[in-house]
Amino acid sequence: MTSSSKYGRLARRDAFTLVEALVALGVLASVALLWRPLVRAASTAPGQDAQMLRLYQAQHDLQAYVKDATIEPTSTGQGLVIHKAMKRYELGYYYRLGGWQQLRLTTSDGGYQPVLLDVTEVAFTTVRPNVVAFTWRLQSGLMLEGVLYGQTPG
Repeated sequence: MTSSSKYGRLARRDAFTLVEALVALGVLASVALLWRPLVRAASTAPGQDAQMLRLYQAQHDLQAYVKDATIEPTSTGQGLVIHKAMKRYELGYYYRLGGWQQLRLTTSDGGYQPVLLDVTEVAFTTVRPNVVAFTWRLQSGLMLEGVLYGQTPG
């Protein structure tokens, strides 16, 4: 008997057995189940990084703006009054029904400039004169706590 014999013991196999096929399907299913959470986690991470970068950039820009101004929280604690170059500015939370939510800088002349979009929570508290702690929370749930330093006397 040779290995090429059709009915002999050493005959060549032309197909997979049922057990081999079931094992292959099981491995494929487990890989598919494990792959999905990994892809989801990898796809949401860059978005959160970009939002956190926006928070840090807004903080940096605002600090650069208030460094030579006097600052104090509003009476509600949801805004910041900035006195700079003989003008009064107010940084505050603005919500438009059915629209967007933002942190914006309003001038005494009535103009405004958006500072940060998609904001759901804003809080400012005085630490000491011209030093104000803040908390900003975005719709995504990301939050930034920090301190702004106004003009130092002298």
